[in-house]
Amino acid sequence: MLTEALLFDEEQKLERKLAELTEAQRSFVETAASEVVRDPQEFTKRQVLFFFGWHHFYANNWLRGSLLLALFLYLPFAYIDGVLWPIALLLLVWATEIPLMINGRRYIRDRNATALRSALGKLKKR
Repeated sequence: MLTEALLFDEEQKLERKLAELTEAQRSFVETAASEVVRDPQEFTKRQVLFFFGWHHFYANNWLRGSLLLALFLYLPFAYIDGVLWPIALLLLVWATEIPLMINGRRYIRDRNATALRSALGKLKKR
């Protein structure tokens, strides 16, 4: 993941490249990148439901979101049965989720920049 300064520079370069394109080319690039590009503010809002993994579904990371949701739904039953490994697993998952929560906006902005670079590459190959 790029640092904040590098990411800002990359976004500026991409905006300049997009401004140089014709309307048809810009439409092609936006369509090609549309499956990956997400709103960083919306991602941050969905992180509020972090326990459910909702933000992973928004970022098209279905496997990770499903695993978090399944784990969260299973926890009450595990607690009633006295099984402790799901709680330890949840703590391990949270250890990986907390950095994402802290850098969520930058993560999505980086993904968006990568998607736009890829779409511009597809445009050049056309």
